[in-house]
Amino acid sequence: ATALPAAAVALPGDPKAAILQALRGQLSAGPYRTTTTITMEDGAQTIVGTVIPPDRMQVAMDLGGMKTEMIYIGDKVWSRQGDGEWQVADRMGTPGAGLLDESMIADSEATITAAALVGPEVVEGVAALLYTFTTDLNKSTVMPMDSIMQTKVWIDAATGLVIRQETTDSTAETPSTTVQVVEYDPSITIEAPAE
Repeated sequence: ATALPAAAVALPGDPKAAILQALRGQLSAGPYRTTTTITMEDGAQTIVGTVIPPDRMQVAMDLGGMKTEMIYIGDKVWSRQGDGEWQVADRMGTPGAGLLDESMIADSEATITAAALVGPEVVEGVAALLYTFTTDLNKSTVMPMDSIMQTKVWIDAATGLVIRQETTDSTAETPSTTVQVVEYDPSITIEAPAE
């Protein structure tokens, strides 16, 4: 067995507490970029989000050749289709690549079961700890649905932050696998579109 890498950030021994601590760390970490790929039987969709906590986010989605981009700054939202003009948009809740907030973490606390530490693993050259857990969305207060998902999450051993997640939902009508890679990049900026 490989020795666990020395963590600059101590993760709790309880796997569920460690996962929640890593998620909570994202509330103040950043700037960071998430690349989320959702694969279903009819193909894959990719969503790229950049986030500067607490309240700046840019999301670019390519859904079957239909490109949409959104910028969230505070309570303002802009969106555009393809290379079209930016429009001021309504805040219709946050998209899937959304800004994590305390209510989502509290919800995870209620829905995560069977959390386990699998062990050390290297992800793209980074020493990480792999955890697995089950999410039962029947217990969710934010987005309740009849769905049970299996998730693997890799937490950077040095920073205690999430660097990769893989979720499989085989209980939904359309089974899907979602892979999210998180890169922390201090050079990310998010500005309002020029008026």
